[in-house]
Amino acid sequence: MFIQWKQIKDDEEFFIVKVDETHIGYFPLRHTSLLITESAFQHLWSGDSAYLEAIKSNTLKAKLLSPKEYKPISIFEPTQVNLAITTRCNLQCVYCHADANSAPRDMDVGVAEQAVEFALSNAKRLNIPYAFVSFNGGGEPTRNFALLEHIVSYAHQSAAQKGISVLFGIATNAHFNERVREFVKRNFRYLSISLDGEQLLHDRQRPTLNGTGSFARVFSNTKYLHDSEGVSLNIRVTVSQESLDTLDSILPFFIREFPRARYSFMPINKLGRASACQLCAPLSESYIDKFKKLLFQKQLCPIEQIELMYGDIATIRTTFCDAFSSPGFNVTVDGLLASCQRDNLPREFYFGSITQQNGIMIDYERLNYCKEPRIFNDTVCRECFAKYHCGGDCMDLVIHKLGRCQEIRQWIAYQLSMLHHRKSKENGCSINIQVDRALSDLNDFNFVIDRQDTGASDMVPNMNGSASFQSSESPDAWSLITQLIEHADG
Repeated sequence: MFIQWKQIKDDEEFFIVKVDETHIGYFPLRHTSLLITESAFQHLWSGDSAYLEAIKSNTLKAKLLSPKEYKPISIFEPTQVNLAITTRCNLQCVYCHADANSAPRDMDVGVAEQAVEFALSNAKRLNIPYAFVSFNGGGEPTRNFALLEHIVSYAHQSAAQKGISVLFGIATNAHFNERVREFVKRNFRYLSISLDGEQLLHDRQRPTLNGTGSFARVFSNTKYLHDSEGVSLNIRVTVSQESLDTLDSILPFFIREFPRARYSFMPINKLGRASACQLCAPLSESYIDKFKKLLFQKQLCPIEQIELMYGDIATIRTTFCDAFSSPGFNVTVDGLLASCQRDNLPREFYFGSITQQNGIMIDYERLNYCKEPRIFNDTVCRECFAKYHCGGDCMDLVIHKLGRCQEIRQWIAYQLSMLHHRKSKENGCSINIQVDRALSDLNDFNFVIDRQDTGASDMVPNMNGSASFQSSESPDAWSLITQLIEHADG
């Protein structure tokens, strides 16, 4: 797929994008795109302002979204917390980003309690009806089941005393016994389970510690939890180049067995244990081509049920993920505060610590460095047509020089072109006029691509919320935090 684009300088952001032989004018902050002729594309490329004025005067009816200006955080009041309560795991996944089990250790119970109490107290003070506590990172949370049970009970009791509620989420490999399964079903509303496909593939990529297959137990537990009332399930699928060809059978398998779930597909990142494994990350062009066929040509499932971690044109955002935009924080097994749930993070992601002796310490300079949106300052992002859909990509990958700009642009450009292809077919004619009408506005742009209906759920733009946060602060906080980081690195 050939992509060519240019940002046209104006008082609002407008891009012209050529996708193979399709020419598109795009106002991302109005959620409006339109087909233009090749002649109009060339005039706009050369800076002919008359063409842009004609487009604006005839097509712009949708409300203009205004990304909130980032305001430095001076009070830290998170109502969401994620805990990495152990680095132990019962699997030996060949591509593990965390390299779990390499240095087994568990989170201190006092650190976990302080973190949860902090989020609950903030929710109470801000008159928010619930706080959110999740467990993810380091290893398999259920391997520290005693602490998991204790924190869930502690959070329920503390929330009840404050007159608020608490919701729970967990990222798990689902390789656990019936007792743990019932506990998860009873307490966790939001589940993310790692399942790479059918048995042969899953067992090859996600064996147990003794080298046997993990699929049978994982599949059984996932099926049970999927069918349980009140559970929101996401299935996380890690894709290697070797497994790419099996996606033709993997997706129908998921749709058949877990029709209510969402499916998140993520190529292998060559970090942690994956840096030494023999599995290769899929080639970006073949990876995206595969999903084009599955989602747009074969129409195996609605596109909103799939997450490729590249962004989509139905969502406007200024940050890639909740690590930068959500009113929350993450606590590593060693008590460090981080903006991201991923393991073995670069130093840039740490902004504080929790210890029994000093309580919660925040370095606000580091915190604001983590939270400030990248897309407005980065030279690559500033003039990219896809920036409001990827939010600047995963910063962990960017810092490790594994950014995915090419893949993201291909995916967003393809979605734009497919939208117009579908609309052209629906209108019963090819569009060869200078400027087509605006295809959508903010209220109905959350479409389902290449389906006859466009009545999807209302879109809630994930704009960067300049949320207020609070914590205790000490003049020597960062020196202590730095020592803890160095200790953890060592």
